[in-house]
Amino acid sequence: MSGRLAKKASSDESDKLVTIDVIPGSPTYGKMIHTLSVGGRGEAHHMGFTDDRKYLWAGRLDDNKIFIFDVGSDRRRPSSSKPSTI
Repeated sequence: MSGRLAKKASSDESDKLVTIDVIPGSPTYGKMIHTLSVGGRGEAHHMGFTDDRKYLWAGRLDDNKIFIFDVGSDRRRPSSSKPSTI
């Protein structure tokens, strides 16, 4: 299943945050329900949540960009801010 998700999610060749429904009994259980492109490739590698679990941050391996995703406002459809550079 993960191979199919990866292939489907990468159709525009950009890295993405993919949301999969994990609620048992849901009609979309186990399916990809949302993708959020970060606009480019760079393999977001290290990730973590803020203490309040409202934001997920991800740093890329090949440059100094950090992406911040709002996962608290709408867990089924996260949004992102403009990438920050360090």
